[in-house]
Amino acid sequence: HLLPETLDNYLRESARVLAPGGRLCATAFLLDETSRAAIAAQATPLPFGPERDGCAVVNPEIPEDAVAYDAGAFTARLADAGLHEPEIHPGTWADRPSGRTFQDLVVARKGDGGAGGFPAPS
Repeated sequence: HLLPETLDNYLRESARVLAPGGRLCATAFLLDETSRAAIAAQATPLPFGPERDGCAVVNPEIPEDAVAYDAGAFTARLADAGLHEPEIHPGTWADRPSGRTFQDLVVARKGDGGAGGFPAPS
């Protein structure tokens, strides 16, 4: 439900308050080859319109109703905010019945400032 400027602020603030090595868990609608094909085939409950500036909305009159982001652009936004190593678990919204949640689930980690920016695996 976040438009680009608000999303960027949300990600920056999330990274700011996370402890080093902490993880962000968020949901989003991410556009990739599969989700775009499902939208084109009208196989999703959300009829996202054309993409503009890396995102698409269902209702231009109320854009925050539902916003989808190009998956690559979303990953870049995470990195710009200081969140890395994203794990993306596709949701069921894009005609993927095996999804864990309705929306796509994104987990990303804040670096710890050490070598490579991430804590050593435990």
